[in-house]
Amino acid sequence: MKDVTYISLNYHLGGAIIVDGQLLTATTGKSETFEHMTLVPGGHDCYCGRQGCAECYCSLNSLLGDSDNLEEFFEKKSAGDTGCIERWEDYLRHLSILINNLHMVLEHTVILGGHVAPYFTDEDLSKIRHYVAERSTFDDDTSYIIPGNHADIIFRIFCLFIIFHIFFRLPIDIFTFVRYYNINKRKGGRTTNQLNLYLKSKERGTVQCRGQSKLKRV
Repeated sequence: MKDVTYISLNYHLGGAIIVDGQLLTATTGKSETFEHMTLVPGGHDCYCGRQGCAECYCSLNSLLGDSDNLEEFFEKKSAGDTGCIERWEDYLRHLSILINNLHMVLEHTVILGGHVAPYFTDEDLSKIRHYVAERSTFDDDTSYIIPGNHADIIFRIFCLFIIFHIFFRLPIDIFTFVRYYNINKRKGGRTTNQLNLYLKSKERGTVQCRGQSKLKRV
C-alpha cells in the first residue's frame, strides 16, 4: 500500500496524500487542503470567508452542535436525541461525498483518521461505503475505505512525518518513517539526528535499535 489518501477527521478537517510512499506537496504545499474543497455550493459559511467548504460539513466542529465533546454527542445519540441522530446522518453523507470526490481524482486507499474515526461502528462504515457506491461513476467496490484503528497514533505519525519531510527536508518515505517510529518509540527516541543516522544505516541495509548492541537487518 504505497498510495494513500488520509482524511483527518479532527476539530478541523485535514489530510495528506501519499504517492509511491512520498508525501505529495506540489508547488506551494497546498495540495492537501481537503477542508476548503467546495462540498456544497452556496452552503454554510466557512472561517476562510467562502461558503460550502468541506470543513463546514466533515469536521468535528461541524458535528458537535451544542455538545461539548464527542463522548457527550454519542451519549445523546445513543439516548435517542433526534438532533444528534440527524447530524450524524448528515455527517456520514457529506463525508461520503468528500471520499468519492477524492477517490475520483486519486484512486488510492482512503484511510479515515482523527478523533471521529474510533467512533465509527460497522454500521456507520457500511453506510459510508453504501453512500460512496451510490455516487461512484464506475463501480461499487468501496473496499478501499479503511478506518484508522489507532487514529490518534496515525495522526501523530503523519504530523511528525510532515515535519521531518518538509521542514528538515529529509529524504524519507512514509513507510520508512513508520518503521523508524516503531523502532524508536521509547521516550526521547525521535530526534532529527537519530533519524539521519537511521536513514544512513538503512542505506547500508542495517538498522541499530535503541538499547540493542546488535544491528538488525530491515
